[in-house]
Amino acid sequence: MKRARRLAAGQPVLVCAGGLFGRIRHPIYLGDAVFYTAFAVYPATAVSLGLLVVAVWALRRQAEREDAEMAEMFGQQHAAWRARTGRFWPAVRTSTGATQRW
Repeated sequence: MKRARRLAAGQPVLVCAGGLFGRIRHPIYLGDAVFYTAFAVYPATAVSLGLLVVAVWALRRQAEREDAEMAEMFGQQHAAWRARTGRFWPAVRTSTGATQRW
C-alpha cells in the first residue's frame, strides 16, 4: 500500500487516491451503509428502518465534513480528485461526457 508523505507536524502532503480511493472518496462509509442496511432490513421493523435513515444521514454529513476539511488541506489536489471520483459510488460518465455522482 502506498503511504502518504508526512510533514513534521503529521499533516499528509498528498491525497491517497489509489485503490478504492481512486474511484470512491468514502469507501469505508459505503461499507458502513451496506452493513447498516443489512442490519435494518433483516428485522424490517419501523424502528430499524428509522435508525437506518438516521445512520445513512449521519454518514453523509460526516463525509461532507471530511470533504470540506480535505479541500481546505489539499486545495487543488483535492479538487482534481473530487472531480474524477464519486462520494459513495464511482462517478459515471455519460455519452455526452457529463459526470453523474452519488
